[in-house]
Amino acid sequence: MASLPRVGDQFDRYRIDHEIGRGGMGVVLGATDLSLHRQVALKVVSAELGDSEEFLRRFDREATLLARLDSPHVIEIYDHGEHENCPYIATQYVAGGDLGGQLRARGPMPPQLAATLCAQVADALADAHRAGVVHRDIKPSNVLLRDATAADLHVYLCDFGIARAGDEADHLTAPGAVAGTWSYLSPECGEGREATPASDLYSLGCLFWAALTGTAPYVGSDVEIAIAHQTSPVRQLTGSDDFTRWANAILARSMAKDPADRYPDAEAMRQDLLAAAATPLAPGSGITPVPVPAPATPTGASGPSGSAGSGSSAAAAAAA
Repeated sequence: MASLPRVGDQFDRYRIDHEIGRGGMGVVLGATDLSLHRQVALKVVSAELGDSEEFLRRFDREATLLARLDSPHVIEIYDHGEHENCPYIATQYVAGGDLGGQLRARGPMPPQLAATLCAQVADALADAHRAGVVHRDIKPSNVLLRDATAADLHVYLCDFGIARAGDEADHLTAPGAVAGTWSYLSPECGEGREATPASDLYSLGCLFWAALTGTAPYVGSDVEIAIAHQTSPVRQLTGSDDFTRWANAILARSMAKDPADRYPDAEAMRQDLLAAAATPLAPGSGITPVPVPAPATPTGASGPSGSAGSGSSAAAAAAA
């Protein structure tokens, strides 16, 4: 039976140079395209999954969606195919690692840099949404940094494996099933409802919180996190300086429980994030989360239920 490639192997026209990450479905590798003499990131899935017609449709769809997008902040696809019964996608290689690794290694980002990073992710989402693509899994590990030490931060959104185009029926996710990562999943998606652009904006609000504080908005078991997204107050920072007021307004609007109360689109959220990034933090002030008590699981409840949230305007709140 075919096995996943290892460092030193030649896989199709790619020489495997190093391993970037590994999971239950396959491996992501740093490789050299021997035909074009360039570095690539090679996502290879196992032969067992390669035998699954459903998984192959999902994998092919990821390649198709990436090829459709033309954005400075969406990872670029170079090639996709199958070798020795293992499907693969070759994409742009990004050397700086992912945001999740940076937060684990270095802790929270400087506040203005966190806003800049999230504005770039919003730009990627604006391009994706205009193309009719909803990402559905915005989280730190899916945000890649071109150079983690550079002053001119540049990030890329990657992993559109569970994304869907708005003009196609999603037959790859069972009705009521949850697609995404609980810590960054919108209340409506936690209920198994269909993801929309507003769902991506909620997840981006969660990402903004993580970049500012170093942790996801809510912690606990999957059930506790899902209930917190449904019922707990939107996370806020302490302080009254201008940056903190901007940040809190962005969090309040992007993470509103009701999708109708969120930003109308990713571009509107991007503009507020850019405004926050241009707002200096007051001397001596710091980013401190307002404590939020853990939600209690309702007795006899089979799952979380939705609740409406506030959708106050970020510009109005910051200017108040």
